[in-house]
Amino acid sequence: MMIKCSKEDHGPFLSLTSSQKEMQMSPRLIKENYYKLKLDTGFKANSEKGISWTPDWENPDIRKVNDSVSYFYFKFKGSVQRDGKIVAITEMNAATFLMVKNGKEFYRAFYQSSTVNSKNSVPEYNKLEMQTYTGSLILSNLESKRHYMLEYTNGQLNDSYRKQGNKTKQTN
Repeated sequence: MMIKCSKEDHGPFLSLTSSQKEMQMSPRLIKENYYKLKLDTGFKANSEKGISWTPDWENPDIRKVNDSVSYFYFKFKGSVQRDGKIVAITEMNAATFLMVKNGKEFYRAFYQSSTVNSKNSVPEYNKLEMQTYTGSLILSNLESKRHYMLEYTNGQLNDSYRKQGNKTKQTN
């Protein structure tokens, strides 16, 4: 019998830290929970307009705030059926994301820019650059149905929000 020492291949997670493993696994688990909790029902096409919104599961934007808080952003892709064909649609001067806090709190994050570029058109939103963002953010908790609104100027909360101790405006 021959015994040999060799480095075993443990797959793609061999050199990753535990937080990196969590970050790689979470988009798949988030997708499973999103459908298990039936959170997609509010984004399906209605019979009147036929517009559907689906998270772009293939291209998450993952932002780790600190050791205990991470956010996953999935851009919503819109589509509509016209003349038997599915056509992609885009939002004007806005972007909607599925925002998931710590892999378990689901929000619809609607960013509406208050700035337009020199050609008087809307910038493309693939990944949101919060460092320079000017506009409104409406967060809607998909489970509790509570809504919060924040106003940003050049990536910073507006003064009125800071004076309130960074509290968000809550609407029902």
